[in-house]
Amino acid sequence: MEDKLTATIDRLRESEAVDGILVVDNEGLPLKATGIAPIAASPFLASIANRACRLARRHSPRTAEDTPSAGENDLPPVNVTVAVQYTNMNVSIRRENDVTIAVYRKS
Repeated sequence: MEDKLTATIDRLRESEAVDGILVVDNEGLPLKATGIAPIAASPFLASIANRACRLARRHSPRTAEDTPSAGENDLPPVNVTVAVQYTNMNVSIRRENDVTIAVYRKS
């Protein structure tokens, strides 16, 4: 996973529009940070991604195997992207499996 993560970060950093990247696990612990991405934002990014995934799961179409009593953890995993726009910055937060990647771009 480390090689795949490093390759993804390197690919993102090649873009001139990217000013920082922060990668966190599902608990909000920072795994890697570059550029202007603040490590202190790690738990907040994980929380935003986790809540967005829960929201997406609740509103995604259910299959015949899903039962009305199925717990939240029994629903299929879903990958989501959240965009946060500030006056002078945009942050794209993407959850993929066990990690959340936040890409910072100055606007």
